[in-house]
Amino acid sequence: MEKQPKVSVIIPVYNVEAYLAETVDSVIGQTIGFKDNIEVILVNDGSPDNSGEICEKYRDMYPDNIRYVIKENGGVSSARNLGFEYATGEYVNFLDSDDVWAPDAFEKAYKFYKKHGEAIDVIASRIQFFDAASGWHVLDYKYKKGSRVLDLTTDADCNHVQLHVTSAFVRRTAVKDYRFNEKVKYGEDALFISEIILDKMKYGVIDDCIFYYRKRADQSSVTQSQKFRPDFYTESPRIYYYGMIEQSKRRFGEVVPYVQNILAYDIGWRIRTNIPQAVLEIPEIYEPYMEFLREIV
Repeated sequence: MEKQPKVSVIIPVYNVEAYLAETVDSVIGQTIGFKDNIEVILVNDGSPDNSGEICEKYRDMYPDNIRYVIKENGGVSSARNLGFEYATGEYVNFLDSDDVWAPDAFEKAYKFYKKHGEAIDVIASRIQFFDAASGWHVLDYKYKKGSRVLDLTTDADCNHVQLHVTSAFVRRTAVKDYRFNEKVKYGEDALFISEIILDKMKYGVIDDCIFYYRKRADQSSVTQSQKFRPDFYTESPRIYYYGMIEQSKRRFGEVVPYVQNILAYDIGWRIRTNIPQAVLEIPEIYEPYMEFLREIV
């Protein structure tokens, strides 16, 4: 690609041979024009299945638009961080390798950015579930008033939290030195995107820009299986919550309402999540976990 692409799409790849082609095809089919306006960075995170062969096929089909990078397994955060080093687009999307974009999503996001100039660095899209689930994400209320710029310093918008990077577009230059925390396996999305959003305390929402979030029937994704992992109750929430608190205090000297709402949302989600019996029976995990949630509240 001779000119700067409008959008760079970074896709970490690990054990997704059943889904990867559908994901990449949703980017290739964008109405904004794939060959002239989009670059894809496929990051093979030491995948043991045939995902690498699929990556090679797409790289060979679109050598000017698709870069294929191979690394040792280090997790989704390390793959995203490496992929970002190759990104050259005006805007970046960190796409999971089993999700799908609506065909006109990139075109709508780009026009929204151009309409609002430097006022925002992040645009969020509506999330609709597919595969083993259906319906809209619980945070879909953000879009009820239509496409607009949210002002997170106001009472009206401070509860409109944005936690996902997969369904968002980020101005590449706004990323600065921010990177995904490679030590945490849960909440890395929110920690990363919040650093960028808190810089301006504003971001955009587009009510007709659709991101399709796959809920796997076999429960094999990290998000779906994480509640069975001990670090979901120990290290991850501490890094996530203390990280959010520190971000806010560093900028504003206090935990501002927007960050309070992020913490409240996540704690509420955890309280509603059924904890596996195997975890309940480990007092050195369960009891400190519940005490930690009480402390944060």
